[in-house]
Amino acid sequence: MVKKIAFIGSPGAGKSTCCHHLFVKLKKKKKNVELISEFAREYIQKHGSPQTIYEQYSIYIEQKNREENIPPNIEYVVMDTLPGLAFFYASLYSTGSPRERILLADFYKYLIDDLFLKKYDYIFYLPKTEEDQQNILNDGTRYQSSSDIDILETYMDLIFNKLHKFDNIYKLDCNFNDRIPTILKILNL
Repeated sequence: MVKKIAFIGSPGAGKSTCCHHLFVKLKKKKKNVELISEFAREYIQKHGSPQTIYEQYSIYIEQKNREENIPPNIEYVVMDTLPGLAFFYASLYSTGSPRERILLADFYKYLIDDLFLKKYDYIFYLPKTEEDQQNILNDGTRYQSSSDIDILETYMDLIFNKLHKFDNIYKLDCNFNDRIPTILKILNL
């Protein structure tokens, strides 16, 4: 049975880097592993930064589609991002209109369903560090301001670490070099 591994965290927290490092480590351990990249990165490169909650919804749908098209013989799936993170980004774009509130409620429901139904075996939460913050602004992919990133970080920490307690979410409060060894230990590999 496939083990789903997802990364969560604010922009620049190291999700893509950890995802790719973990994928390589699992391959070296002769595991049958699939990598699912973050669609938002491709979207931004092609269309620029999303400006509306509706664009965020299309990003969510594509990320979810990628996750649902996994070959059946895979042991591990390493996902660059949890599709439910779209809720946090959509919250930034919402104007509070009645239609947007309906969509935000749906986003939140999808996130909570994924978490409570344990659709992911391992979710690694990467809190941002000051080093991350200095390196990410103006990197060509991230478009959020420093204050937007702080808001996202605070909101994610509230949902994933304080408001809801899930035994499959692991907060990696360690330096970058210790993240992959810590993840492998959690995976018992």
